[in-house]
Amino acid sequence: MADRVRHQAGRLREVIGKGSVAVLDEGLFAGSNFLIGILLARWLGRMDYGAFTTAYSLFLLLGTAFYSTLCVQPVLVFGSRDHATRFGRYFGCVLGMHVGLTAFLSLVLAAIAAFCWYDGSLLLAKAFGTLAIVAPCITLLWLSRGAHYALLQPHWPLCAGALYLVLIVLGSYALFRSRLLSPQSSLLVMGAASLASSLPLIGLIGPQRWVKGTSPTPSTILAQHWQYGRWSALTSSLRWSTNYAYYLLLPLYLGLEASAVLRAHMNLILPILHVNSALYGILIPQFTRTFARQGRLELWRFVRMVLVLYAVGALIFWAALTVFAEQIFALLYSGQYQVDIRLFALLGLLPLSGGIAGVLESALLAAGRPKLAPIGYAVSALMTLTVGWGLLMRHGVVGAGMGMLTASVATAATMVWLFIRWNKVHGLATPPLVRTE
Repeated sequence: MADRVRHQAGRLREVIGKGSVAVLDEGLFAGSNFLIGILLARWLGRMDYGAFTTAYSLFLLLGTAFYSTLCVQPVLVFGSRDHATRFGRYFGCVLGMHVGLTAFLSLVLAAIAAFCWYDGSLLLAKAFGTLAIVAPCITLLWLSRGAHYALLQPHWPLCAGALYLVLIVLGSYALFRSRLLSPQSSLLVMGAASLASSLPLIGLIGPQRWVKGTSPTPSTILAQHWQYGRWSALTSSLRWSTNYAYYLLLPLYLGLEASAVLRAHMNLILPILHVNSALYGILIPQFTRTFARQGRLELWRFVRMVLVLYAVGALIFWAALTVFAEQIFALLYSGQYQVDIRLFALLGLLPLSGGIAGVLESALLAAGRPKLAPIGYAVSALMTLTVGWGLLMRHGVVGAGMGMLTASVATAATMVWLFIRWNKVHGLATPPLVRTE
């Protein structure tokens, strides 16, 4: 009993240690994008900022539901479990997948830009056209950072995050001083900074080209990622509806300015959401190793400890942010936006419910049960398209906040039920995922 407790404490210390580095890395990365959001909110009109928000939200849907689930998320599982001893060859195959997937993603974004131009939405057309250019660079940084997380080496993404921060700050300042800051120019800076930051990370891994007769083969990797990612893609698409669907729904009823107001409030919540995402990158490999080596009972105990830490941190964040909301808005937006304390209090609870859902999703993914996670986010999508849509139409932007929180709480409750039920009734069996020898 004492040995087990010491072993659990050791694993938790490892997660906290590497998780702290991951949080700092994500803080740098998220802080850079946070700065872009604040600068655009301060210096652009609400129509321009609303167009940026709407276009980037749809890009995140395509990027996470299509690209990330087939390239980045499988690397976190398979890279730490099946290919740790030959990661260079494995990552070389994944880079080949990156080229093909991002080419298709750029074509889709270009088609959306053409449709917006034909429809007369020139602001959106310019934003989507720019995203079509920079999407391969932005997603390459996602992939290279995820690869180092799979190797449990978050210190290298931390260094890359520092470089990204410097580049994004210098680029934004140069645009502001030259009066060229716009949604399009900001996206170009993001793309250039992403490319410059990802190349050193890729160089440290040392990807190797596939040689005929060696393992793993590109076709094996593609099949492995597809088997895993097809369910994760559904999960990400449904998850997106909770976080970003309102940026598309609000313009239908209240115009692009409403999306700008919602984003101005969400800008202050996004840092903690990025912290959550960074910790998932550490948790998935840790959960995977715990389950593979010690079974479902140890995984269950480990998950409970992590959930307690998430809940305490999220509640402290919510309390501090709510108390100082007016001062923060005045400092960041210089009168361009006024805080709505009701909306802010609602959105501030999203890290709590979202963190619970994310931890349990990470555990299910690590245990090889990606088919369960979409159930929780299907509940989220249903709540968004019914209750959330109704709240938006009745209460405007505040109603959108109500809908986001309602859907997030419903997702967390469903994830808790799924994890407990599967653990008690069926147990977490050996992951039914493709392996390579």
